Amino acid sequence: LQAGVAFRPRLTEINTRLELLGPAPAEGQPAEADIVAKERQALLSEKSQINVLIGDAETASLRVNRLIDQIAQIRRDLFANTLSKRYEIDYALVGEVVENLDAEVTGLYLTIASWLRFVVQFKLPSVLGAAFFAVAAAAVLLIGGRRLFGKLITADPGEPDPPYISRLSVAFWSTLLRTATIAVFFLSTWFFFDYFDVLRGDIGAMLATLFAVIALVMFVHRLSQAVLSPGLPNWRLVEIEPKPARRLVWLITATAIATGVDYLFAEVFEIRGAPLALTVGESLVATVIVGLNVMMIATVKPFADEEGRPRAWPILLRVSLYALGGMTLLAAVLGYIGFAKFMSQQIVVTGAILVMMYIGVLSARAVSEEGAFAGTALGRRLSRRFSIDEATFDQLSLASSILVNLLVVFVGLPLILLQWGFQWGDIRSWAYSIATEIRIGTVSFSLIGIVTGIAVFVIGYFATRWFQRWLDDSVMTRGRVDAGVRNSIRTAVGYAG
Repeated sequence: LQAGVAFRPRLTEINTRLELLGPAPAEGQPAEADIVAKERQALLSEKSQINVLIGDAETASLRVNRLIDQIAQIRRDLFANTLSKRYEIDYALVGEVVENLDAEVTGLYLTIASWLRFVVQFKLPSVLGAAFFAVAAAAVLLIGGRRLFGKLITADPGEPDPPYISRLSVAFWSTLLRTATIAVFFLSTWFFFDYFDVLRGDIGAMLATLFAVIALVMFVHRLSQAVLSPGLPNWRLVEIEPKPARRLVWLITATAIATGVDYLFAEVFEIRGAPLALTVGESLVATVIVGLNVMMIATVKPFADEEGRPRAWPILLRVSLYALGGMTLLAAVLGYIGFAKFMSQQIVVTGAILVMMYIGVLSARAVSEEGAFAGTALGRRLSRRFSIDEATFDQLSLASSILVNLLVVFVGLPLILLQWGFQWGDIRSWAYSIATEIRIGTVSFSLIGIVTGIAVFVIGYFATRWFQRWLDDSVMTRGRVDAGVRNSIRTAVGYAG
């Protein structure tokens, strides 16, 4: 489409020039100059070539659109087949798993051992250099983040009753910074390994999967630690008892480990071309563990009543946990391994994303409360440096609340859609459609147009105010213009602006 559009200005120029040249002389009329005839013929030839190219581009565009629709349908069918396919769970499967497991473990051991021998003999300096650069990159992020954010990411054990917004800030930023540090370390390691030709195809793919699983498990563990804070009761986001908090952290971490190990072994078996029975058997064990863990989380009694007796989760949450765990467990036992794997992954990954989004929403709500932002460490720092008054702080709080909510939506929703089988291409096309044209009946409007209009209004408003002050202070004051005339001119300039 871009190629077709790129030719249209030139086509317009050619048509305009042909109109200026006029039609070729009819038969019997005096002949025109050779230079005019040659120019008309060249223009007609170029116009014909451009029309052919535009036609080809439009034909290719239609074919691409048909292919996109076919690919989307194939993806939907594959996704549905993966969730609905049933495997026989019986003694024959157990025997096949036992028969193939020893050979597969031996083969995997030999593969890793041969790569390690190659690394030690030929690539040891490169590996050490890659490790050094990866550690340095992670250290720069961690140390720099701690120096930059300070108390925003560190819980003070000596503070008896920290504000809720401070607890939210510590939970969010500490989780984000530590997860980002781990991610940077793994990404740097993989990048430098690949740059120094340390990796080969199968090892690189398995190492990338291992890094992703470790990062996911660390993220979920850190998030549960930040929200439940078993060691620092005053910094908890949820008011639960210390002993259930520790139990919940370990159950959540164990669920993440089971899901991560399932994903890791499934990828390794696929890379090595292992028998399908191994993947089915391994996923059966992992999804059963996930289902049992979720049901055990539902049995925890994290609260205490006024008399100190344990109290269970709210009924709706407890039933939801039982339902999720039971569905995962039942699907695995009945042989619907694909559905059970999908459920276990969504429980861990989508659950973690939803918790982070919920923390973001709570943070936005807490920031918007009157006087809340001014009492935070960041607010006190800004107040000392810029001498901001209370009214300005409240306006900043409202703006920050809106910004945080928008960030939660625009970051969290795409991540959830990716987990549920959508692709970046789908999300980009939806975002483009929503941004450029939203149609309600016969009326259509553009979000980009609205945002552009707001930006133009804000810029114009402040530019007008600046021009009014400059005109009043620098021009009319020096000219000793009467106060009434000055006020009239300033008002007229304001209306014009």
